[in-house]
Amino acid sequence: MKTDVDVETSQMRREAAPRIRITGVNIHQLRAPLSRRFGWSLNWTDHRTATLVEVTTDAGLTGWGDGNWGGERLLQHP
Repeated sequence: MKTDVDVETSQMRREAAPRIRITGVNIHQLRAPLSRRFGWSLNWTDHRTATLVEVTTDAGLTGWGDGNWGGERLLQHP
């Protein structure tokens, strides 16, 4: 249960927090050959891929996310 002090502190934090806006989102698709083929239960591959998402803000901050799926889908459905 929140007290009046908790609610007041929460409001003060929101008011003091800077307003940051996302100014850009870039998708980086990486692909590199493997020195030897790699296999698992479903397939074999001779390369590795990764999708990196770079998010920039008007405050000069940059954030990164990563994954191994979705590059084409992200480009087609932003």
